Amino acid sequence: MKETYFAFWWKPSNPWQNHSGSGVNKLAFLFPSASGCIYIMMFSEGGSYTLQVEPEFSGTCGGWRRT
Repeated sequence: MKETYFAFWWKPSNPWQNHSGSGVNKLAFLFPSASGCIYIMMFSEGGSYTLQVEPEFSGTCGGWRRT
C-alpha cells in the first residue's frame, strides 16, 4: 500500500488552555510503520493557532507540515 487517506475531526473546548511553555499541543499520535511515527499538533504562534503535522521516520529530515 502506497497511499492511505485519514480523516481527523477535533474541536478545542472553550476556553482553550494552551501549553504555556512551548505552544505545542499534541492531539494525535499515529504509528504507520515500525520505523517512525506522525504527530498531529495545534501550534500557537502569538495568539493564532495552526494545525501542523510532524512526520518522524528514519532516514528523513522531518519538518512541520502546516494544514
